[in-house]
Amino acid sequence: MPYKENSLAVKNPELAKQWHPTKNGDKTPFDFTVGSNERVWWLCEKNSEHIWKTSIHSRAKKTRPTNCPYCSNRKVNLTGQKFGKLTVTRKTDKRTQNGKVIWECLCDCGNIHNTSTDSLKQGKAKSCGCILSPNLIGQKFGKLTVVQKTDNKTSNGCVIWECQCDCGNICERSTRSLKPDKNCSCGCLTSFDLIGQRFNKLVVVKKAGKTPHGSVLWECKCDCGNICEQTTGHLRNGTSQSCGCLRRPNLKGQKFGKLTVIEKTNGRDSNGNVIWECICDCSKHTVCFFTTRGLMKGWNKSCGLCNSVLDYDVEEIDAFSADILGNFLEKGGNPITSDRHERNPEAREACIEHYKEKYKWEAVQCFICDFKFDKYGVDFKDKIHVHHKIMISGQEGEYKIDPRIHLVPVCPNCHMVIHSKKEGFTVEEVKSMISKK
Repeated sequence: MPYKENSLAVKNPELAKQWHPTKNGDKTPFDFTVGSNERVWWLCEKNSEHIWKTSIHSRAKKTRPTNCPYCSNRKVNLTGQKFGKLTVTRKTDKRTQNGKVIWECLCDCGNIHNTSTDSLKQGKAKSCGCILSPNLIGQKFGKLTVVQKTDNKTSNGCVIWECQCDCGNICERSTRSLKPDKNCSCGCLTSFDLIGQRFNKLVVVKKAGKTPHGSVLWECKCDCGNICEQTTGHLRNGTSQSCGCLRRPNLKGQKFGKLTVIEKTNGRDSNGNVIWECICDCSKHTVCFFTTRGLMKGWNKSCGLCNSVLDYDVEEIDAFSADILGNFLEKGGNPITSDRHERNPEAREACIEHYKEKYKWEAVQCFICDFKFDKYGVDFKDKIHVHHKIMISGQEGEYKIDPRIHLVPVCPNCHMVIHSKKEGFTVEEVKSMISKK
């Protein structure tokens, strides 16, 4: 405690008169010097309602001392003032995250509402919220009449109302969606009766319920005989024009290059494309299998055996070598000779056994796309092409190979892709083509 002659009461008696008599408890102006940093309560000498708390030093300093913040408009007292439907009743001890004072207000509707100084002075708070959620019971919006207020609210806080449509249906709508200038309804204004209407190959038979998102589903009969369900939007905008048969064409009997489609198999490739059994026009009349996409895109136009004699089994080459090897005459020109490069059948078998043992295959399969011929029966389980990683057309005479390194089992499709350019693709390059899809 300072000496009495150095206390605030002695050094600055005019300031000591503004000392709050009750809020400071047992503390008096005689207990502190004029330079003390103690924060105490003060009472304005001009207005007894102006009460604030600050340090003694800030008020007693000789240069720019602080005076009543309310009288100098640095603080406001909103008690008794009216803002919209709100009347400020008192100042609370709470503050916002920004340090703004929170005031307790009484709304004209009877609710108590707390809000900040800025919200009141800037006009952001004008009611307890009753202005934003008026009583709509009995009011009519389009075909909807509001019946009652529910206890539910939207994620944005809008009140949800139970409404009755002129068609008799009961539905719920938020305050925001009920506007006088909108054609409000339970949905009957936007629903269409499509029964009997035709959309390309589809004829609508009857209504079949709704999707999880609320879209109407219609049961439709396709010209191919299948029954399917489609939404109103997909039918009207042309997205759905069939049961799917337009995307799955029947290729039976059609011709693609040298290939004639015999029938559809039960197999599909890794991408879900249907596999078709085809026969080639070559002298071998080879039966081969290709996908819908490969045929329709023009990727597959022949069995592949009639285009190249490289990298095929010796037995296959012998079977049709008379047709593709030897001398060719064209309009009296010079004869063209093609060299015959043969494979060692023992190397082929060693290659297949090596891959079956290494990768635990029950039946031989394509090393690139995993295609197996055993899906056509046990008689075909060991049918496969064997690709020579070293181009045999570039070799002269005999040379040694290791079946585990230089040979690899592949299906006809992948084999054709490997030899689709002069220098040929590697096995790894063809694998990467498939993995990128």
